[in-house]
Amino acid sequence: MSHAVDGRQLLPRMREQLGMVVPVWFAAATPVEEVCSYLRVTLADVQHFCRPCHVVLVIDLCEQGPAAAQQAAREVGQRCGEAPVVDVAQTRHGKGLAVARGLERLLSEPRLQYFVARDCDGDHDMYDLPRLFRRLAEAQEREATTNLFAVGSRPRPQMALGWVRGEYELLLNRVLVEACNVHLATQGTHIDLRYSLPETRYPDFQSGYKLYTRASARLNVEALRAAHDREPTAEVSQWGAEFVTVTELLLAGHLPVEVSRVSYDEQPQTTFDERDRVRAFGRQFAWLFRRLGTPSPLAQAILDNALAQSPVRFASGLWSESLRLREYVQTDAFPDSPWGLPPPHGEPL
Repeated sequence: MSHAVDGRQLLPRMREQLGMVVPVWFAAATPVEEVCSYLRVTLADVQHFCRPCHVVLVIDLCEQGPAAAQQAAREVGQRCGEAPVVDVAQTRHGKGLAVARGLERLLSEPRLQYFVARDCDGDHDMYDLPRLFRRLAEAQEREATTNLFAVGSRPRPQMALGWVRGEYELLLNRVLVEACNVHLATQGTHIDLRYSLPETRYPDFQSGYKLYTRASARLNVEALRAAHDREPTAEVSQWGAEFVTVTELLLAGHLPVEVSRVSYDEQPQTTFDERDRVRAFGRQFAWLFRRLGTPSPLAQAILDNALAQSPVRFASGLWSESLRLREYVQTDAFPDSPWGLPPPHGEPL
C-alpha cells in the first residue's frame, strides 16, 4: 500500500493548514535597512506556502526589529493582500521562548495543523518547505500518528558553521541520542530513527529549520516553558531552542523525520559566541544529564565514548578545549562525583 501524498493536494493543504514562526533578533550594530533586507529574503514567496496572516514575526527585544518587521510585513501585505503578524516582545526571551511565543499564538487558530520555525536571516530556504511537508505528511499517514516532527538537515554542518562548531554540534547529536536511548531503554523503548537520512548516523537535531504537527508544536511550547521554570537561572531559552525541545520530543516518543535541505557555506548571521565554546556546549550536555537523571559513571562513559570517536581527538589545541568542556560538564552536573581519566589524546593514523 502506497503512502505517497498526492502532489496535487500538497500545496493547497500546506497553504491552508500551515503556520510559520520567525523569531527576529539582530545585533545592535546591524542597520535597519540590512535587517529589512534579511526579512525580505526570509519572506520571499511566502504566499505560495502559507497564508501571510499565519506568519508571526516575533521581535525578541531587537531595537531595529519592530520598524524593519513592520516594513517587511507591509510589503508582503501590498503584494499579497494580507500581511504577517508582528509580535513585539517587551523583554528578551531568547530564541527558544520567542519560538514558543509564536507557536502559542498560532496554536489558538484551530485550522492550523502544521507549524514551521525558520530563522530571520534568509538561511532557511523557503523552497525546502514543500519537501519537509511532503515527507512529514507521508510519515504521518504511514505511521497513523501526529506525534512526529521534521528536521531540515544540513548535509555538512561544518561547512556552514566552521569546522570546530560543526564538530561540536555533531557531538551534541551523538550524546543526545545515546543518552536518551539509555534512558528510554529502562522503559522498554528507544528512539525511532527509521526516517533518518541514511548518510547521517545521528540526525541533525541542532538544525533550526523544523516542521511540527499540532501535537509536537504544543509539546515544544510546554517543554521550553517547563525547562525555563525548572532552572530559571540556566538561560535555557538562550541555547535550548533545539536541544531542549528535541530532547523532550524524543522522550515523549515523537518520531523524527529527517529531510536534507539547502545549507549555505556561511551563516548570514549568528548569535553564537565563539569565544566561550566550553560553556556554550558544556551547559547543554550538563542539562541533558540532569534532565535524564543519568548516573555520573554512565554520563562519563557516554561523553567519553563520543569524544574518543570525534575528530577533535586529533587536534591538540581543540582537544585541550574539549577536556575543559568535559570538566565543565562534570562540575555542573555532578559536582560531588569527580570523573576518572579522560580518553587518551589520539594520534592520526
